[in-house]
Amino acid sequence: MNSIAHIGVDIHNGIFHVLVRRTGQNPASVSFPSDEKGTDMLKRYVANIREPVKLAIAVSAATIGIALALGEPPEREVFLVFPLVADQAAALASFAARPV
Repeated sequence: MNSIAHIGVDIHNGIFHVLVRRTGQNPASVSFPSDEKGTDMLKRYVANIREPVKLAIAVSAATIGIALALGEPPEREVFLVFPLVADQAAALASFAARPV
C-alpha cells in the first residue's frame, strides 16, 4: 500500500497549526507563526514530505495564496475547506483523508 500524508492546516491566533497523519503512525503536529517567516517554514515543512500529500486548509483571505503555494509539486492535492465544515487541524487532516 502506498503511503500518503494527510495534512490539516488551520490558523488561529496568529499561529499555523499543522497535523500530519500517515498510515500506521501516530499523528504528528507542529506549529508555525502565521507571519512571513512562519509561512516560509510551513512551505519548507510540507516540501520535505516525500510521499504524496493530501492537504486540507481552512479557507480565508490569509490562506488562499498559501494553499496555492503548498500544492505546486506533483502528487500534492490541496483542498480549501469552508471553516464551517472543518476549522481545526485534526478535522482538516480527516477531511483530506476522505475519498474524492
